[in-house]
Amino acid sequence: MKSPYSALALASALWSAAAPGGTPDIQARVIAEPLRERLNAEIARILQLPDVQERYAASGSTITGGTPEEIRRVLETELAKYRKLVKDAGIRSEVQP
Repeated sequence: MKSPYSALALASALWSAAAPGGTPDIQARVIAEPLRERLNAEIARILQLPDVQERYAASGSTITGGTPEEIRRVLETELAKYRKLVKDAGIRSEVQP
């Protein structure tokens, strides 16, 4: 029987910049979209700086960048993977609402 925990061997850390759901747009998307694009571009530029690359490499990390849509897909995929792991392993919360 395959251990339900074998999927954890593939686990990785994921860092992203995000705002809470429902955060009001700044004057709708007219300003919010350009602001989001600029922030994403600046973070991507910074992550490509040699000293930043060296620091991440020294810690065994790999830097990948992407669009907000790409990170959303990654998060949805990861969430589905761990939901299945928890369900298949029969893990239950001990916290009472």
